[in-house]
Amino acid sequence: MQRPATLEQRHKSKDDDNQSPPWYAVAGKCAMGAVAHPLEYVRILIQLGHEPLEPKPTRRIFGKPALMLPSMFTYMGYIRRVDGFLGLYRGFSASLCCNLTQNIVILQLTAVMPPVPTFEEDQELNEEDVKIFHFIQRTSQQMVSRAVATLLSQPFYVISCRMMAQFIGGEFKYSSLYGSLREIIKDEGYSGLWNGLMPRLAGEVIRIWLAGSVAFFINNYIVDDASVRSYISGTTNFLASSLTYPFQLVGTVMSVSNAPIQAGGPPHLARYDGWTQCWKHLSQHGQLKRGSSLFWRYYQGPTRISPDGTAFKIPVDMSLLRKTN
Repeated sequence: MQRPATLEQRHKSKDDDNQSPPWYAVAGKCAMGAVAHPLEYVRILIQLGHEPLEPKPTRRIFGKPALMLPSMFTYMGYIRRVDGFLGLYRGFSASLCCNLTQNIVILQLTAVMPPVPTFEEDQELNEEDVKIFHFIQRTSQQMVSRAVATLLSQPFYVISCRMMAQFIGGEFKYSSLYGSLREIIKDEGYSGLWNGLMPRLAGEVIRIWLAGSVAFFINNYIVDDASVRSYISGTTNFLASSLTYPFQLVGTVMSVSNAPIQAGGPPHLARYDGWTQCWKHLSQHGQLKRGSSLFWRYYQGPTRISPDGTAFKIPVDMSLLRKTN
């Protein structure tokens, strides 16, 4: 009589059936990152609060006057006019190393972790407590692999953000990977390579557990149709990423704040003592979603409404600034 296949044998069989080596997935993700780098570059600059293009008067859905900032594609055009096409790939080398490190670490850790039944395999079970235990195991493994990947890739993330931030002041202090590592260690010590790590780690952990818990609850207790279940995970991941976006924003800001470049301090960026102070400051000014949208970007600064119902920015009175100095 033939014994039923063990969990390890079932997973090995699935791996054998998959003819594409897992490294292909890593290469594919890095290729997609290369294509999307100009957009990510623009997002980083927006997250840092750099808006070189003036907003234009518009109206919101219900007719309220507002100011609309240019889309990310218009912003890309501005960078290309200033720095040329290759300028859109400022910081790409560090960004590529960051993506490679993350994906390789996740791949290697996933390979050495003990196999856990998938959600589909758990549907054959009747014990609810076993299903919940397996869910906790799967999510914990994902959390650990993501956390370690974020920790080890953080130096490259800091370097890439600072390389891109140099566009604001037209500087070239961080021009190569080795040179950037040397400059950061010289100016801030080894801890400078992990600036902004805590909010990114916190955001990853919250996102993984939030998306996983909601998807597990819906798929296990509400949805019976397998074809619908396939969309639930993607939807919950998208919503969880949106809710935890402020952690990503604060992580980017903290990776550049206090850096010895123009973008690292006033008037471009405030100097923060910690990431919670940064969060509080951005929240007070309604800036925790800064950079989250590609197209519909509304100006959040002080505005006035003219008699004809048009919104416009309140200009800064430079004479007042001179008096205070």
